[in-house]
Amino acid sequence: KRFNANNAEEFIAQPDWKGGLYETTSLTRQQQHPLIHQLLQQFNNTLITRWVARLIELASIPQQLQNLLQQLEPAHTTARLKAASTTSLAQTEAARGRLIHRVQIQQQKISNYQILAPTEWNFHPQGLIAKSLTNLNPKDPEQLGQLARLVINAIDPCVGYTLRIHS
Repeated sequence: KRFNANNAEEFIAQPDWKGGLYETTSLTRQQQHPLIHQLLQQFNNTLITRWVARLIELASIPQQLQNLLQQLEPAHTTARLKAASTTSLAQTEAARGRLIHRVQIQQQKISNYQILAPTEWNFHPQGLIAKSLTNLNPKDPEQLGQLARLVINAIDPCVGYTLRIHS
C-alpha cells in the first residue's frame, strides 16, 4: 500500500514502518547468534559488534552456496508473462540489508518500477546513521572525520558519499 500511495516517492526516500525507523543490516540479521548476543550485551551497538556480525555472515556463505547448489534443478520451462496488467513485490535479504523491488505492468509493459534499498532505511535522516554520528564527540575535527567514516562504512551505504564536518 505504501508503494502505491500518493506519497510513495517520499516513503521510498525516507521509509518508516508503523511510525518507526528500522535498521536492516547484517547486525539485525545476526542478533540471535550467540556471539553477537554476547557482544551486544558487552559493547552494545558498536563497530566491533557490527564487524563481527558481517564476519559471521561471510563465514556462512560457502555452506549457503553448497546448500543452494544441491537444490538446483534443470530448468524445464521459461516463465512467460500471461497477464496484460499486474503488480508484483519481491524482497530479499541482500548484503547490505533488505532490498525491495516493486514492478507494475500494464499492457505487457513495465509502467512503474520502484526500489527500496537498505541504504534508505539505514541512512534515514532520523535513523541509524544520524543517531550513530550524533553520538560521536571528539573535539578534533580530523579524528571526528575518521570516526565518522568508520561508522558510515560499518553501516555500509550502497552509494558513494561525501563527508563534510562543520564546526
